[in-house]
Amino acid sequence: MKNINLGIVFGGKSAEHEVSIMSTQSVLNALNKDKYNITLFYITKAGKWHVVKSMEDVQGHFEAQHQPITSDILNALYSQEVILPVIHGPHGEDGSLQGFFESLELPYVGSKVLGSAVCMDKIISKKIMKQAGLSAVKYFELYEKITEENYSELLEWIEKIGYPVFVKPSNMGSSVGISKVSTQDKLEQAILEALKYDHRILIEEGIDAREIECAVLEHNGLLVSGVGEVLASNEFYDYEAKYTDDGQEKMMVPAKNIDQDIIEHIRVIARQAFLEHGCNGLARVDFFLERKTNRIILNEINTLPGMTAYSMYPALFQEQGISYSDLLDYMIQEVL
Repeated sequence: MKNINLGIVFGGKSAEHEVSIMSTQSVLNALNKDKYNITLFYITKAGKWHVVKSMEDVQGHFEAQHQPITSDILNALYSQEVILPVIHGPHGEDGSLQGFFESLELPYVGSKVLGSAVCMDKIISKKIMKQAGLSAVKYFELYEKITEENYSELLEWIEKIGYPVFVKPSNMGSSVGISKVSTQDKLEQAILEALKYDHRILIEEGIDAREIECAVLEHNGLLVSGVGEVLASNEFYDYEAKYTDDGQEKMMVPAKNIDQDIIEHIRVIARQAFLEHGCNGLARVDFFLERKTNRIILNEINTLPGMTAYSMYPALFQEQGISYSDLLDYMIQEVL
């Protein structure tokens, strides 16, 4: 059989640009080169597209201002049989890139426009969880800016649930822009930090819980992995903890000391959440397991999860006997 023309799109305009580059390098290391003719499409932080010959060509010298996509780029895209997007965060994981591929009628790996958009937006996702009867953490919505009215309402809400709280941009991943706040004097600063990344933010109740993750893959139906646990050495599993060299030490796959019935319940919820949010292809579903009660709380769904050497998604399937290389083959085969 002839090799499959595979286009990998990476980089992007979001704050997760560097994570995308790390994920792409890991994907390239794992792909079976005997099966694919690979074309690399690099998007700069300014949004300009380039076809690059290797990862060594991505060294920051493509930081030209945004320009329309050229006919050469479009022709290169149209020569691909499948597109593998490895872009995390806004402009890559939020449905905008998926809409572009849909407009060009290009087959691509992962969730379509709807699933990508609603999973990327934490506030909308929380509302879907509530409608579907899925347990989620309590949260407060804040839009655009701090005002006397909304700040007063927020303080009243926090007074009822207590500190700590987590302040998050509604549309962002890899823990970018997230702060753990334990006292009121740090609250406004955390809100301003989150507003750098999105005009809609949420403030979530802090819970004494274990962070549990489960992976879902479309391959002859839905495959749902076992569960892994995040063991953050920092205040929470922040960007540094995820992507430094010792990141692997902060994951436990499989998770230990969880009753099998709880694991099975988590897997059932992961499947339901995948379907309720309209996901396709793959997703990592993140949970909290409350320490005192063992209550299972759905946190969020990542439709293009990190794929670095320290990422949970490939590790969860490797635990089930699916190699990273096979995992990528399954994603691509599902699209074909």
